[in-house]
Amino acid sequence: MKKRLFVAVEIPGKIKEKILELQKNFEQHLNDVSWVKPENMHLTLIFLGEADYNHIPDIIAGLEELKENAFEVSLADIGGFPNLNRPHALWVGVKENPAINYLHKKISKSLSELNFNLDDRKFFPHITFGRLKRPKTLKKLPSIQIDLGSFWAKEFILFDSTLTQKGPKHKIIKKFLLM
Repeated sequence: MKKRLFVAVEIPGKIKEKILELQKNFEQHLNDVSWVKPENMHLTLIFLGEADYNHIPDIIAGLEELKENAFEVSLADIGGFPNLNRPHALWVGVKENPAINYLHKKISKSLSELNFNLDDRKFFPHITFGRLKRPKTLKKLPSIQIDLGSFWAKEFILFDSTLTQKGPKHKIIKKFLLM
């Protein structure tokens, strides 16, 4: 049996509330957007994809070996993939942070040792808050004056993600504390 897995940092409720405000600002200027529900907002560190259920204990064991420090996550700009001129996804970016990049590298190394073929694209920490059903040219962006703030990442989580008709459902498999 296969499981769709990823490792992420959970976003605190106060940050999710600010992102919901951001969605409302964009909602006035865009239609045909699938807005990410608060329970699905997170900061992905690694997307493993489909993994055999029997490998989960090995994944957990590898992640438990990581003893890294907690760190502050400061939210920065707003953007889109591939860009804000014609996005298919909207995101909140994270200010440059050596600690989050280091944790990403350590997790990648641990999972690579378990023979996972991980995405080799440059790691770009962000929180996706909307997906456009059809990429469209944004002629005028909303003028947004919102301080999204920062939070402390004190743990990272291995999630199971099930895709459903109503969107993804994420289930916590295991939490890993940062020191």
